[in-house]
Amino acid sequence: LNNNYEEFTEYIKANKEIIAKPLSLCCGKGIEKIKIKEYKPKELYDYLISKELYLLEDVAKQHKKISEVYSDSVNTIRIVTLNKKVVALNNL
Repeated sequence: LNNNYEEFTEYIKANKEIIAKPLSLCCGKGIEKIKIKEYKPKELYDYLISKELYLLEDVAKQHKKISEVYSDSVNTIRIVTLNKKVVALNNL
């Protein structure tokens, strides 16, 4: 948030939802998905400051074909590349 209310209001105008993260935690702890329309801008800003949720990110949107796998999370496709060596996948 960087104590910049004007920048914050411009950011939320461009989004319907945001991901808010604390800087002091890791591994998904303390993260909140926030619907912008449920708050007035100053109310949301003050809430984020009070909860120390200083890192804001856009909600990741995936292609609708990938979303068909499971629509309630971001699905990933992982590709293993080997260079002249055979490795059993269960040993990775």
